[in-house]
Amino acid sequence: MLNELLLLSALLAPGPGDPPPRAADPARLFPAGSYGMVEFAGLDACREAAAGYELLGLAERLLVRSQGTDFDRMLATEVVPELDRGLGELGLTRADVREGLRGPVALGVSRVTFFDEDPMPSLALALRGGDAGAKLVGTFLRMVGNEAPRAERYSFDVAGVTIDAVRSGSSNGAIATAVFDGWAVAASNPDYLADVVRTARGSGSSLADVPALARARGQSDALLGVFVNTGPLFDALLLAAPYEADPILTALGIQRVDGLWLGAGVRGVGSFDWMRAEVTHSESGFVAALLSHDLAARGARFCPPDTLLTLSQSIDIDAIAARFVDLVDAFPGEVRSEVRRELFQDAAEELRREGIDPQHLVDFLRKLGPEVSVAVTMPQIALGVPAGVPPILAFVQAQDTDAAGKLARFLIERGAPLETVDFDGRAVWYTSIQEEGLRLSPAMTQVDDLIVFSSDLRALKAAVRRAADPADPSLADEPDYAAMRAMSENAVMMEVVRLRRNLAALYDAYAPLLEGFLERNTELGLTMEDMPTPAELEGMLTDVVFAMHRDRGGITFSAQSPIGVGAALAVVGSLADRALANGGPPR
Repeated sequence: MLNELLLLSALLAPGPGDPPPRAADPARLFPAGSYGMVEFAGLDACREAAAGYELLGLAERLLVRSQGTDFDRMLATEVVPELDRGLGELGLTRADVREGLRGPVALGVSRVTFFDEDPMPSLALALRGGDAGAKLVGTFLRMVGNEAPRAERYSFDVAGVTIDAVRSGSSNGAIATAVFDGWAVAASNPDYLADVVRTARGSGSSLADVPALARARGQSDALLGVFVNTGPLFDALLLAAPYEADPILTALGIQRVDGLWLGAGVRGVGSFDWMRAEVTHSESGFVAALLSHDLAARGARFCPPDTLLTLSQSIDIDAIAARFVDLVDAFPGEVRSEVRRELFQDAAEELRREGIDPQHLVDFLRKLGPEVSVAVTMPQIALGVPAGVPPILAFVQAQDTDAAGKLARFLIERGAPLETVDFDGRAVWYTSIQEEGLRLSPAMTQVDDLIVFSSDLRALKAAVRRAADPADPSLADEPDYAAMRAMSENAVMMEVVRLRRNLAALYDAYAPLLEGFLERNTELGLTMEDMPTPAELEGMLTDVVFAMHRDRGGITFSAQSPIGVGAALAVVGSLADRALANGGPPR
């Protein structure tokens, strides 16, 4: 029965009107002690976001050319009849549901309650409403009462708001609803709904007053947001934790964990999704050491303009190693001894058996970093076939100006068939690999404090000369890359996949093959005239950018891409809106 009740509660719909502005933020409804909330911006926001999402327009255009129909006609034929039947059984219409889901929708989660003799979190579903919300809430309560044997209906007032409830006579738990300040709210526990009403009316702090939520939200264009209020849980765990946990938290540098946030939306022609962990931490702990330096992306100067992918990461091995030792030392005696034995003593013995001095290896590794990056260039296409493996470049920052030489000598001593060549006054070490048509010539050299690696000797030489000549175009000179770097300023990790330029180029290169495919498969009903041009495709896409930032208050991970959670939500919400609008075009 619980599933049916929750399904019905999701259909609570507010009516038209202009509710008071104070209640516009759903976070102001839920008490600050709530476990968290889920918020949805509504169908209007999805429709507006989808309007700028050009891949959806392309899909509908191809659907019209191929099948002779569009999304509206498909929805009217395949979705609307079933939708009408289902809603009719609930006493609702598509217009009711569309009005109800136009604006913000939020789900608050709070303390455990017993429902049908099972423990579950208290839930409160809030929809932006007006006068019509009262009618729909009444319909909801009436249907719940019909489902529950010997149902008991009752009402009570809180802060000037009437709360209506239905309690089943054969089981624990009650469903409660209220309409106030432009919101229609249904809850799985009347007491939680009473707390919601009191909070909305200004008696007590709300989730909107929790600093972690305000910081984590960050972006105002989220279609969907999920917040977990971990602050109270962290406090409770600290009270229950043994004293031995204190030095471990100190070594980690973690002072508080106040919240977790997941957000999804649409920006421009692509999806923008982000996650935020509100973790207050010290700069002297292990967490800070893992993500301790902003990226300079110095390898971009070596990369050709058509570079497809770059991945850069801040890895301060010296700081990580020092803080890791502190972390191990923070564990209780027996655990500390066991970890030291397995990670330090046993590993050292294994290295000695391989003829490697553990201390020399540690000293070498601790002088590497903090920046490490990898780049993959665009494969060359000849007659529709990639011409070999695209060269890969990698860069490792080193505090030792002879780090590449030491690494080369170490490998040669271990039997690696490295050859040395002088190139523009610097040593280059390389070898050759030829297996079943695969030809590689892995090489490395050092330029100032960067060790440069490549899967191809010629690509390495070209990269070194490119970096030395400011007039030679490189990835660093590309406007789109510069814009992505600006967007990811102060990042400790950044991955870029340059889809717009490179996918459009691939599309252009494979156009003859695509044309032949369409000519052979006439049942698809498509010709090259229906397909976008390379320039049109480039305008429909956004590059993929993953970035991670750390500040004193926490860690943020963001993702920009043509297809993501935000874009999918915008498409689904837009199509749902069109189905609810009689299958016709959006308003």
